Amino acid sequence: MKGYSFGKNSKGKTIIVPNDGAKHVKKIFELEYLEDIKPNSKSMALFEKLVIDKFNEKTQEEQAQKETAMRKIESFKKEKSEIISLMRRNKITEDDGTEELKIVNAEIDKIEILFENSEDINVKECWDFTKFILGNAVNLWKVSDLNTRQRLQSLITPSGFYFKKI
Repeated sequence: MKGYSFGKNSKGKTIIVPNDGAKHVKKIFELEYLEDIKPNSKSMALFEKLVIDKFNEKTQEEQAQKETAMRKIESFKKEKSEIISLMRRNKITEDDGTEELKIVNAEIDKIEILFENSEDINVKECWDFTKFILGNAVNLWKVSDLNTRQRLQSLITPSGFYFKKI
């Protein structure tokens, strides 16, 4: 057919694009590609289970790390108390004790900083948002401004979008 190019989409489906292509490629992206990548409910349910299981596994690992860190902090606090006690009884000099306290306080600070910014993440809310994006990609694309479209496109097709000629 004169004036048309042929290609295959991501699922191997043959598509026909007029040679004046930009508008048609946009429509194909909107109507075909975004619809093609929309997962079915069975796939989403399986994927949801995998994601939540992995999240729970990571959360348990993080909780174990926090517990270990808290035990270390308690140990450093005991050491700190012992240093103060030794200083009060003149078993060590104030200069030596102060230096030791700085070292112990620095260790405590390092551990606390690691967990200071950790926040509780609601995996269900995150998953619901992900399902919304995947299930509504076409509509989101249609109503979005250029910046949001570019962000959405880079999320969906990080390597870019292209047609393979046949």
